[in-house]
Amino acid sequence: MKIGFASNDWSRSMHTHTGLPVMGGSGHIRIGQYISPLRKRGIDVVLGILAHNQLTGTFGIHSWDNTGDHFDCDVIVLQRYMHMQVLPDMKRAQAAGQIILNDVDDWYWGLSDKNHAKAASDPNLNKVENTDWYRQIIEQSGGVIASTPFLRDKMLEWNDNVALHTNYVNTEQFKDVPEFVTDDPIRKLVVGWMGSTAHRSGDLEILKPYANEIAKFAKFHHTGDVQAPNIPRFNKEMGLSAGVVSTSPFLAPHALHNGFTFNVGIVPLTNIPFNHAKSYIKGIEYAAAGIPFVASWSPQYEELVEIHGIGTLAREPSEYVSLLKDFLDEDYRKQQSIEIRKKVKKFDVKVGASNLYSVIKRLHKAAWNEKR
Repeated sequence: MKIGFASNDWSRSMHTHTGLPVMGGSGHIRIGQYISPLRKRGIDVVLGILAHNQLTGTFGIHSWDNTGDHFDCDVIVLQRYMHMQVLPDMKRAQAAGQIILNDVDDWYWGLSDKNHAKAASDPNLNKVENTDWYRQIIEQSGGVIASTPFLRDKMLEWNDNVALHTNYVNTEQFKDVPEFVTDDPIRKLVVGWMGSTAHRSGDLEILKPYANEIAKFAKFHHTGDVQAPNIPRFNKEMGLSAGVVSTSPFLAPHALHNGFTFNVGIVPLTNIPFNHAKSYIKGIEYAAAGIPFVASWSPQYEELVEIHGIGTLAREPSEYVSLLKDFLDEDYRKQQSIEIRKKVKKFDVKVGASNLYSVIKRLHKAAWNEKR
């Protein structure tokens, strides 16, 4: 069985040293990081963007690795394709015998107005590429891979053939991240956050009432800073003076291990359905790098902390102050770093690759039996 992965999540500003496109964070975590381990297992996979053969009606993959277009895939896994043309093309591909699956990793129908993705996918603002078309594509695909239990349950309302594949991380990539040491005698902690401020749901702002209290014993760092019009700045979102915040540029997924210039991480989240659907990926990336962290409550972070023993949970934003202050104890911080690095190994990409392949085979079989 040849599997074609078609992602619509590619960076518009970053390229590899050879000039090839770089996947976005979601595309990398859900698809890109699995290509190498799957191939090492002898599984025939190809990664790229979606192509459609007008003569045969089949979908294919336009690959970036100079191997051309692949129209011989038995199953196509789509990620974040919302364009109206995908729907009729998908029906032709299905009629030609292809099984089309969709990987769903965000609850786009619960986006906050503050998230820049909201306007880009709103049916009232974008008639040709939006969440209405996305839902129809999901409903009529052969099956759905969901990244969290929340999304699995939502997708089961639209499609009978749904399977859960949670997120994993390449622990090998982060194993050599050194402990970050600050020479500031007063603020011995550097509290860090990684990500795009443009794609948030007011998350950072929940810490605004408490950020200056935290700043009495810690500095802050933002990895992912973009200086552009209409892109919020981390210090403004947090209500902090620029003097206690350092920044570093946005990093491609394959270079993320270079961005941990802090010794404690945070994962602030507003209590909305969109965030209830989100995975614990940021937390397990922190853990793989040995960075202890505090996360807001969400179903996935409650699972990560309470069941897997990774991270610390702040059920209310006010709890961040005392939980972060605990990490001033260097022995406690180092012990947490050692423990989470051990525990996160169960979330390694090699384990995830095996699970993903099993999920695709199961969904493919069910979809094929349904066609017959």
